[in-house]
Amino acid sequence: GMEVLSYLKTNEINTPVVMISGSGDIEQAVQSLKMGAYEYLIKPVDPNRLNITLKNALSESRLRREVKMLSTAVTNSPLSIMITDLDGSIEYVNPAFTDITGYTAGEVLGKHPSLLKSGSHDRLFYTTLWAKISSGSNWQGEICNKKKNGELY
Repeated sequence: GMEVLSYLKTNEINTPVVMISGSGDIEQAVQSLKMGAYEYLIKPVDPNRLNITLKNALSESRLRREVKMLSTAVTNSPLSIMITDLDGSIEYVNPAFTDITGYTAGEVLGKHPSLLKSGSHDRLFYTTLWAKISSGSNWQGEICNKKKNGELY
């Protein structure tokens, strides 16, 4: 089993693995989990527990693939994408954001999007925008921002 886990890890094969062993050796269980096993079960295995474990492992694997796919789409999007926390601090920007604004991720992470303010919009505009976003709704509109070099876009 450990050789299989090692092979899967070495060859970057993302298949969920449930280790089933007759050994209750804690070190072996910990090593299996560190090497990427989803779960370590000891024989005899209750069929219901095995069924639930397999369903959970497959579900988690499917979710991981989906997250990876969505992450790739966001990273490679030609549209500028910025993600903030609930307080408005920037947590993520994609490469298109960097290309368009001239700011690197390191320069904006932890900062507020107001660093892009162009001065073209009044306070009410931003209050309305943030109220809509903060409520979980989508905001649609056109906004004029300022690049790092001062150019408006």
